[in-house]
Amino acid sequence: MRHRHGRGVRTAEGPHGSDPNEDPQAKQGPAPTAGDDRFVAALTKARVIAIVRGPYQVPQYAEIVDALVEGGLSLVELTVEQPHAVEAIRRLAPQLPRDVWLGAGTVRTIEHAERAVEAGARFLVSPSFDAGVARFAKEADVPYLPGVQTPTEVDAARAAGCSAVKLFPAHHLGPTYLKAIKAPLHDVNFVPTGGIGPEDANTWISAGACAVGVGGFLVAPGDAPSEIRERAQAMVEALKGEKTDG
Repeated sequence: MRHRHGRGVRTAEGPHGSDPNEDPQAKQGPAPTAGDDRFVAALTKARVIAIVRGPYQVPQYAEIVDALVEGGLSLVELTVEQPHAVEAIRRLAPQLPRDVWLGAGTVRTIEHAERAVEAGARFLVSPSFDAGVARFAKEADVPYLPGVQTPTEVDAARAAGCSAVKLFPAHHLGPTYLKAIKAPLHDVNFVPTGGIGPEDANTWISAGACAVGVGGFLVAPGDAPSEIRERAQAMVEALKGEKTDG
């Protein structure tokens, strides 16, 4: 951005007002890692991150994750504010096929991030953007999906090296908002999250999302594994053949 320092004072700028000494990479952030590239590819293929939030014990987490995977979903997030979620990641991650991504959600501090990655989480998700978590994730080569709403927040996340961002809370913003923000930010991978189900998931994809985060529709305390599996299948079926406009 060109700044005026007073009438008649010229700054050392190149064509179009850019500083010739500025590193273009500084605006774009750290280059994507192999882990980032694989994560974006997995998002674009799966179209859904399943969110598991609840007061579960490790055996219950195992049943839920199995049901979601059997239903056709391959990205699952366990939210780490729950007391047994990190231990569930530790137990389950080594048992899952390589094409199934088990990650940690509601990661709000570096301590959360460290515990989750040490346990085997393959990606991190936050309700907001945290620069410290972003630095840690980049150093650990673990994809970080921070929550954003505004273009300013999107640019901050991108400058920190995030390969995708979580548009949250999606149901308060709507697909029209995503379509509008996607126009100038056409190269950003958006994952709307919050209040999404099979009835509107394809609308979000058509508006430019690369995937959607789905929690309440898929899993709630007391659900039987067969119910969870059927809902996962419903999400997969709803998104068959959908392509993003981005």
